Amino acid sequence: MKFLSEFLPLIIFYFSYNFYGDIIIATGILVFVSIISTCALYLAHKQVSAMLLVATAFLAVMGGITYFTGDPTYIKMKPTIVNLIFATILFIAIILKKPLLQKIFGSAFEMAEEKWHKLSVLWCMFLVFNAGLNEYVWRNYSENTWVNFKAFGLMGISVIFSIVTVIYMVKNMKQPEEATVKVE
Repeated sequence: MKFLSEFLPLIIFYFSYNFYGDIIIATGILVFVSIISTCALYLAHKQVSAMLLVATAFLAVMGGITYFTGDPTYIKMKPTIVNLIFATILFIAIILKKPLLQKIFGSAFEMAEEKWHKLSVLWCMFLVFNAGLNEYVWRNYSENTWVNFKAFGLMGISVIFSIVTVIYMVKNMKQPEEATVKVE
């Protein structure tokens, strides 16, 4: 359900844009569906990740500005700003030597601290890369190309990087120490 709440609005945005041919209408639908899916996730699980909550709130603001002004610049800049916000949070955590990703994933994956640090640096770089790539695409290509890139490019890159992250985490998990039998 969490997967659906994060990707369903994007998929509906893509189809709305292609159906109506209007990014403003598609943005209004995106905001509405995102808020509904986040609320549904909360009702089902009595919790919502901070990242999803921040992303949904920021989408509501940027999407709302886009919808009410009729200027699609704001919705196109939203992925850039959200990626940079999360990259900044990770960067500050890296500087302060606070393993933020370890706090998020630590209950499922136990790794050495230097592995968490490396993963944090990689995620920070990935988020900055995504922000730059989004800026490049929306500023240099047609609106239709950006919508396709947003729906499939950024989502695809994120899914692939997430899979690589899980592989890295599994590969670097601390192995439980072998139980020793005490013989008296």
